[in-house]
Amino acid sequence: MANRSFELVETHIPSLRRYALVLLRHDEQRADDLVQDCLERAISRWHLWRRPNNLRGWLFTILHNIYVNDVARAVARPDVVEIQDYFPAMAVPPEQADRIRLREVTAAIQELPDTQRQTLLLVTMEGFSYDETAEITGVPIGTVMSRLSRARDKVRAASRGGNAGERTEREVSDFPEQPTEDEIQSLVDGRLEPGRRAEVEAWLGTNLDAAARVAQLRDISVAVERAYEPLLDRPVPARFRNLATPESTNPIWRIPEMVALIAVGAAGGWFANDAVSPGAGPNASLARGAVKAHQIYSREVRHAVEVPANEEAHLVAWLSKRLDAPLRAPNLDAEGYRLVGGRLLPASDAGPAAQFMYEAESGERLTLYVEQNRTGGETAFRFSEYDGVAAFWWKDGPLAYVLIGQGERDRLLTLARATYRELNP
Repeated sequence: MANRSFELVETHIPSLRRYALVLLRHDEQRADDLVQDCLERAISRWHLWRRPNNLRGWLFTILHNIYVNDVARAVARPDVVEIQDYFPAMAVPPEQADRIRLREVTAAIQELPDTQRQTLLLVTMEGFSYDETAEITGVPIGTVMSRLSRARDKVRAASRGGNAGERTEREVSDFPEQPTEDEIQSLVDGRLEPGRRAEVEAWLGTNLDAAARVAQLRDISVAVERAYEPLLDRPVPARFRNLATPESTNPIWRIPEMVALIAVGAAGGWFANDAVSPGAGPNASLARGAVKAHQIYSREVRHAVEVPANEEAHLVAWLSKRLDAPLRAPNLDAEGYRLVGGRLLPASDAGPAAQFMYEAESGERLTLYVEQNRTGGETAFRFSEYDGVAAFWWKDGPLAYVLIGQGERDRLLTLARATYRELNP
């Protein structure tokens, strides 16, 4: 039976994907990775959801934070793509003028600064209130209103050839009930209190330039809704549905436990696609460096470790100090592997690293590589393989881990899960 937590989040996947696609300028692979990380984090932290009536806002907050911390810095801005390339299957092709209008608006939105684009999309495309948008983006509501105003005026100027700064001079009036800019934005979004709305509309009747601007801003909101609505109809990728079948009935999943079933049942699928190659970025460097260290030291007979297991307390304290983070040496006795000891590895871009070595009665060796999580964020288990050596890696808080060994991937996955539980008692 599907886990209750996934059943609740499943209905929000289409809108999360739409928001991610527009944020990432329609890079579908990155957008789906972003949504998957969001869902994994939400499900693994289900116990932190405190507001039953605001699940959608909570999910968007998680997605927004992952985007800001882990994705936005690494995304190069591609060239603007024509609107018809995004939506080739519209049920009713728009008229030529309308098509041009949608293309102008979406192109202008792509050129907005990230913070303004996020605010505009959350308010107009996703329909969040100003308070909810402030909570999702982690800024005061005044900042939300300012970003929304600037975003709309930039889109208005870009799509109609106007001047985004015109309103400050041309719309000044001696009318005693002149509306504030926040009230103008609220009027555009249909969120102005009815009594005040009547007063503002009366004021607009005497200020034709301001009235024209409000009409254009409303037109932009309609264009945003029309342009991006087809994204909601895209089929949900199968990899998201795999999250619905956790191995445990506990509704509070840990990320590695959730991904375990995906690894077992997705041969040639998601994990196969995650087998990174040289030049694939910092994550490839993490796994590749760990495997190289394993290949060097696991073959040693007399000098496999610097500090032996009978000095475990000293080893852990020393490595913790050098990595500037609290470390643990997982106890894998129940899995048939005893701790041999560990060592400090030479510094890389992420700083010094630690290696803990384990050995089975058969002589087979397993190593756990640990370095600082310089790129931030947390991930589910990812599988990589180099030169016949298998590795599962993940990021958790201030540290990044790689477990390396020989043999079947499923067996290593079991060991990785045991390691994770030891690190998070």
